[in-house]
Amino acid sequence: MNVRLIPALILAVGGVGLLLAHPALYSRLWAYGVVVGLAGCGAGVAFLRMERRDWPLSRKVSVALVVVGTSNLLSIAVNEGADWSGLWLPATHCGLVCIGAWLAVDGGALRLLGATFFAAAALAGFYAILQYYHLDPLPAITPFGSERIVSFFENPNFLGNFSACALPLALMAFVCAESLSARIVLAIGTCAIYAGMLLAGSRGGWMAGLAAVLIVVVGIARGMWRGRIMIAWLPLAALLSSLVATTLLLSQRPVIKSHDGPVTMSERILSTRHIIEPYVESEVPVVAGTDGQLVVSVTRQIEVRDFTVNHRYFIWQVTWDMIRARPLVGFGYGTYQERFAAFRDARREEAHFQSLVWTQQEEDTPYAHNEYMHLWAESGLMGLSAFLALIGLAVWGTLHKAWCDMQPYLWAGLAMLMAMLVHSLVSYPLRLPLNGLVFWLTIGILLGFMKKMEKISS
Repeated sequence: MNVRLIPALILAVGGVGLLLAHPALYSRLWAYGVVVGLAGCGAGVAFLRMERRDWPLSRKVSVALVVVGTSNLLSIAVNEGADWSGLWLPATHCGLVCIGAWLAVDGGALRLLGATFFAAAALAGFYAILQYYHLDPLPAITPFGSERIVSFFENPNFLGNFSACALPLALMAFVCAESLSARIVLAIGTCAIYAGMLLAGSRGGWMAGLAAVLIVVVGIARGMWRGRIMIAWLPLAALLSSLVATTLLLSQRPVIKSHDGPVTMSERILSTRHIIEPYVESEVPVVAGTDGQLVVSVTRQIEVRDFTVNHRYFIWQVTWDMIRARPLVGFGYGTYQERFAAFRDARREEAHFQSLVWTQQEEDTPYAHNEYMHLWAESGLMGLSAFLALIGLAVWGTLHKAWCDMQPYLWAGLAMLMAMLVHSLVSYPLRLPLNGLVFWLTIGILLGFMKKMEKISS
């Protein structure tokens, strides 16, 4: 038996277990630790039993990983009160990169992981449809209750991100499929994934999905130009018609139940414009009497157009204050939530703070809703630079190889990364158990595949 299939099987089964970690059943974070621990042990034992034990990552990537780890350690060491126990999470991220790179040379392991990811995303989509029609057998115990569709997740943004990441893989698999039965299965799964993404009502997830699909379209066009991809136009037209029908079916249906009434998918899409301008500032004259004299002053007011996006803008302002306070080493990995309150309270007298609803004013948010700013605030400029270097190596190497050699699934992998990175501008998918596992494992697989291709070409 191929030794690489053992950790791949652990990750596949464990990934399904992570997906099924409904908040009413068991902790997804706890399950994540178990899955990564077992996969790491399995990969370590299998690696040691191999006759040839070549390190699966290039020197540049290894240096970037070391710098990422060093920056996290340094941020903890120089900040009093920072908790060392929080480092277990970035340690698992590095471990997943290494495991993914080691598995990249095994086609059977990659097919197993890809098929499992597709099936899991389709299952999440079907479950989202059940929730939409009030057929969910489990209680809605998330803070969103029955107001949002979350599938197996705690937050609709998590579902939107997971579906957006799976959609490009599903589309590329459909285009590359040769048998009718495979196309039928892939078409049904793709429609379920797409429906799950729409029902999540996550504007960040929609933008991530759009970016990912555009990359897949470029990859397919490039493959057709090079003669590496032969399109079966009739099945593709049937799939596209199904996706359009799904969009039209859901466009006028409510995807959010708020206190102000239901919000349809079309209305939610139109509200995306508020991402650019969630509020309008104005100066209002205030007239007051002092010792019989009128005194006219000007006060700044904010008219909020989107309370969610308005809160994100405030969080980003506070996070930027944190970054400016300690730009080089940050406040320590895992300390964002406890440091946030002091910087938030420093803005209590500002009009922007006053425009927040009271729950937002008192919330000690654990995430910056921007992975890049969050990492900079916690691990400093060195941590952010090392992370961007790691991402740059993966993205540029994959794009170059996909463009030159026209490997279809490299385009799918690149699109999956892009979905995560785009959504990371407004959310925190890389820190989530299941979504993060997909991201870091994909990074490792792409980097490992790049090294494999370099060895073959040399």
